[in-house]
Amino acid sequence: MVHSLPRWAQASVAVLATALAATLVALCALQHYPQASSAAAVHDAMQLQMAQIPPLTLPPTLPPPPSLLPMATVAPTGESIPAAAPREQLQADKVQPGSVFRPAEMVIRFIAQITIVLLIFTIQLCCYMRSTHAPADIEEGLEAPPQTVNQDLWGPRLLLTQVIKLVEMCGFEARNRYVSGDGNFYIDEKSDCPQRCCASVNRELTLFGHAGPSEEAPVVLRMFKPYHLQGCCCCCRPEMHIDMPTDSKMVDIGRIEDPFRCCAVNQRIFDSNDELLYEVTGSICQRGACCSCCAEFHFDVNDPRGATVGAITKKALSCKECCFKTNRFEVDFPRQCTMEEKRLLVGSAMLLDLQYFEQNKNSN
Repeated sequence: MVHSLPRWAQASVAVLATALAATLVALCALQHYPQASSAAAVHDAMQLQMAQIPPLTLPPTLPPPPSLLPMATVAPTGESIPAAAPREQLQADKVQPGSVFRPAEMVIRFIAQITIVLLIFTIQLCCYMRSTHAPADIEEGLEAPPQTVNQDLWGPRLLLTQVIKLVEMCGFEARNRYVSGDGNFYIDEKSDCPQRCCASVNRELTLFGHAGPSEEAPVVLRMFKPYHLQGCCCCCRPEMHIDMPTDSKMVDIGRIEDPFRCCAVNQRIFDSNDELLYEVTGSICQRGACCSCCAEFHFDVNDPRGATVGAITKKALSCKECCFKTNRFEVDFPRQCTMEEKRLLVGSAMLLDLQYFEQNKNSN
């Protein structure tokens, strides 16, 4: 029956079985190695062992060696000083509370840590196996006509405000939604509910951009982010694929990748021909990186020659945004920027929010 399960289920069962076996080993170790609760218990145990040892007797004809006799010294005043205490008694008196070596407790702690790591790995593996590795389809009837897709909806600047989600006050990850400052552009998320609950920001998701104030408006933009690992510096880095509907089919516009860069936020934007268009950079040595309530977090949009042509700014949080854990982003588009490039920069702002500013509810 196990062989009939899919691969991700078999892997999950194997990891869970390993975690259960480690827990059983820890319980057995705890049962076979009871620990002393205090230094007083250790002292009593040593006194009991000393009382059970019979005294050493020597033949009556031979006097005991002088080295075995407790020597008493005489003070200058004539008073005698008691003989030295036995070595075992001195060692027992030196035992202090908290200094008892507890090997079984160390083993149990180590096994518990390994078990927790295995459980986290199992959860993330199951979430990864649930990914479809493909963007969600546009709902029927929401495809925008060509004239709506080609028109400029944003102008030289776009302000995106994250919609408040009351369910996140309870520690659950909800679907992200954003609305522009003028209400002419709306972004909503399509993602798997178990991934949102267990993988949080690592989840696979698809963002749809609507030419209107709600998700019932026609779709003019689609952004797809595969499963990634937040904070991982070497593998499974985040990326975003951008396309748009034209003539009842989806046309690829480009992609955004987020390579690892020490002490800096770095994104590279490529067009559909895999040519570098822009590079988004931001230093972590900003006031906005330490206190998001007091200052903004600024990112420069540079062309392939290194010249700054635009900007993406995460606005300072207001009191309402601090309470409801929402963000605001402002995108200053470069001059002579085409609509395809604007769509890519909007996708870059969304990826910045998901990778660096979206709170991970799993840490709670």
